[in-house]
Amino acid sequence: MSGSPSQIYDLGSAFGRIFVWVWRKDKDEAMLLLSDLLGSVQDAQEVAGQDRLARLDDILRALPVCLPADFGDYIDVVRMARKEVQAYFGEDPNP
Repeated sequence: MSGSPSQIYDLGSAFGRIFVWVWRKDKDEAMLLLSDLLGSVQDAQEVAGQDRLARLDDILRALPVCLPADFGDYIDVVRMARKEVQAYFGEDPNP
């Protein structure tokens, strides 16, 4: 993952393939995966002393770049993430 403290540019194609596999098996589990990713990114940013932590919207903007070209459910992922990640994350994922 690279980018400035407030931007995530590349989640990696491996993450994209895993995310799609999980999404196709269990959409709720895919939301948990996004929540875990967001929490991990924020933890790393806190350790690095960054002032602005990643938000769910940052993760969602970075996601299409790593997804396989044949994945057509991105809009559904965004809709579901905006509804459910907060429940998994335990707080507003877009402070």
